[in-house]
Amino acid sequence: MADNPFAKYAPTASTGGGAFVEAPGAAEERARKAAEEQRARDEAARAARREGRDIEAASRGLIGDYRKEFLGNPEVKDFRNVANATRQIITLSQGQGTAMGDLGLIFSYMKALDPGSVVREGEQATAQNAAGVPEQIRNAYNRLASGQRLSPEQRADMTNTALNIYGARSQSYNTFANTYRGLIADAGGDPDKQGVTLAPSLAPTRAVVTEAGAAPGQVAPATAGAAQLTAEDRAVQSELQAAYNAGISAGKTPDQIIQELAGIGQRYNRQIDPAYLDSVRKAAAERGPMQFIATPTGQTSAAQGLLGEVLKTDLGQMAAGYFGGAANALTAGFGMAPETKEYLRETAPGSSLVGEVTGGALATIPVIRGAQGILAGTRLAGAAPLIGEAAYGALYGAGEAGPDNRLQGALTGGGAALLGGALANRFMPGGPGTFTGAPRSTVPSPSRFAGQEISPEQ
Repeated sequence: MADNPFAKYAPTASTGGGAFVEAPGAAEERARKAAEEQRARDEAARAARREGRDIEAASRGLIGDYRKEFLGNPEVKDFRNVANATRQIITLSQGQGTAMGDLGLIFSYMKALDPGSVVREGEQATAQNAAGVPEQIRNAYNRLASGQRLSPEQRADMTNTALNIYGARSQSYNTFANTYRGLIADAGGDPDKQGVTLAPSLAPTRAVVTEAGAAPGQVAPATAGAAQLTAEDRAVQSELQAAYNAGISAGKTPDQIIQELAGIGQRYNRQIDPAYLDSVRKAAAERGPMQFIATPTGQTSAAQGLLGEVLKTDLGQMAAGYFGGAANALTAGFGMAPETKEYLRETAPGSSLVGEVTGGALATIPVIRGAQGILAGTRLAGAAPLIGEAAYGALYGAGEAGPDNRLQGALTGGGAALLGGALANRFMPGGPGTFTGAPRSTVPSPSRFAGQEISPEQ
């Protein structure tokens, strides 16, 4: 075999530990590959960031859609209206019970019953603008607008009813809200920050006020017969409530508030039930609402109990309506509490109306006789029955209008009686005297009532 002319260029094994020499351009190739790999990694990172931003934007849009969908739901809007109305009711029920406070309370109560009602505060509630509100409540609101007041029992009943309505609606609302809270959480959002919250508890902390020395939580006195609130019970309950609210408004400490409450209790020989003291202190520290409830110290008598049993029957309600209506008319609307009148008019409307007509007819007799005696021998003697009717109508209107609106009630009642008497005098034989017990002989014929003087003998 011929010698390889390139053999002398073949590499030989190093026996002296020499260094390896790279081929020309190897370093540049390696740097180029490294740069390409870095560019690939950077591009992948940018793509990941773009994808993240897209996902984040999609999530934000999805969260926003969930939030908008939830808050725009009609049931959610109604529930929040009910919640706002219930908060207002709780606040107003713990106040002093002013005319404007009562009006605001029952206005909020109607909103709790019918969140969709469009009646505006100050205007009359009708079946059109408050269709979902029972007629009894609409009538009570309209009476308050004319100056009447709510009793403490009515305020407490409305508060408890509103809280019951709120509690029932809370259950269905929370079920609905939890669905959207889960969707928002899955999309990476915070439901609370998005306004998709659960229904809070609105029931105020309660403190029972007992007689000093009575067993905690027990009604005093614990004797036979149903317990009932006395005027003193209502007074101490009202004073404690007012003192607590004033203390919160003035920024007083819990100890200062409790000290004032204890002073009020001592004046009435009462105390805050020891089991509730910590609740009062906590509520005062948190500047939260507190409702004071006086334990009844009165007792239903045997006669009252018997009357109550009679009133539970249909015949008893009819009789009560008649005699109650007559008594109300005989006292020109001043002798009966507004809530009692309303109760009788609702439970026995027919007999109550007949009773009021009877009582009104009887009540006008002495008024007309008095007018006849005063006006005898004057030109107005013939108009005495009409003037008597108008005077009674003004008195009755004032009595029915309530303490804050007596003048308007008197003007309305007197004007209505004057108009009614004038029409009766024009179209009915004998005029108003025929139906009020005035002797027919004292009522002149129309031809004699033209400014002539009428002597007592005539």
